[in-house]
Amino acid sequence: MNSTKFSAVIITLNEAEVIADTLSGVLQLADEVIVVDSGSTDDTRTIAENMGARVVLTEWKGYSATKNYGISLTSNDWIFCFDADEQADSELIQSIKTINPKSGNVYLMNRLTRFEGKAVKHGSWHPDWVVRLFNKQECHWNKSLVHESLEPLRDKKKVKLNGYLNHKSVNSQEEFDDKIDLYGRLKAQQWILNGNKPTLIKKIIGPQIRFFTSYVIKLGFLDGSLGYRIAKGEADLIRKQLFYYQQLK
Repeated sequence: MNSTKFSAVIITLNEAEVIADTLSGVLQLADEVIVVDSGSTDDTRTIAENMGARVVLTEWKGYSATKNYGISLTSNDWIFCFDADEQADSELIQSIKTINPKSGNVYLMNRLTRFEGKAVKHGSWHPDWVVRLFNKQECHWNKSLVHESLEPLRDKKKVKLNGYLNHKSVNSQEEFDDKIDLYGRLKAQQWILNGNKPTLIKKIIGPQIRFFTSYVIKLGFLDGSLGYRIAKGEADLIRKQLFYYQQLK
C-alpha cells in the first residue's frame, strides 16, 4: 500500500459543467484537494465544496501564477495538477494508485481530447503526454502566459502511466475559434515579453507547415473532417499569433 500523501490543485472559472467529473476521480487519489477559483458566477464553488474540496478565491494571476499560488497552499509535496476539464479514467486511477512516487521523477498522463464529444485519436492532439503529478520541491510552473509547462524537467525521469486523462476541451466550433483567438493573442504577448519575434519562415509558410504537420505527417486525416478542422485551427493559430504580434509590438 502506498503511504505517500498527495495534494491536488485545480484552477477554475465557471467550470460547473465539468468540475464534478474531475473531482470524482481526483478525490480517489488525493488526500487534500484545493480548488483555486478566480470569480466563477456559476455553481463551480458550491459543487466543489459539497464534494469535499477546499475552495480558495483569488484574482486571476495567469495560468502559471494561479497554479503556483494553489500549490503554495498545499500541505504535501506530491502534487496532482489537473485542469478543470480533465478526468482520469478508471485505468489511469488504478495506475496512479500502484505507484510509489520517487524523487527525481515526474509522472506523465496521456490526455485524450474530445472535440464536440468525439475523441481525437490522431494529428497534433494525440498522443498528448502531459505532466500531471510532480514533487513541488523539485518543479514549478513556468511564467508562460499560455500553454504553461513545468520547470525544470531536463534532469527528471519521465514516467508514463497507463490509462487516459479524458479532456473535454471543445464543445463547439465557436468555442474552438474563441480559444484560437485567445491563445494566439497570449502567445504574441509572450513573444513580446521575451523579446522574441517570429522567424521569416514562420511569417511566410508557418500556417501551411502547421497544417501539413497536423493533417498529413501526424495522420490527422484519419479523424476525417474533425482532423481537417483541427489542422485548420492549428494553422489559424499561427495566423493569429502573427496578427497580434504586429498589433501589439
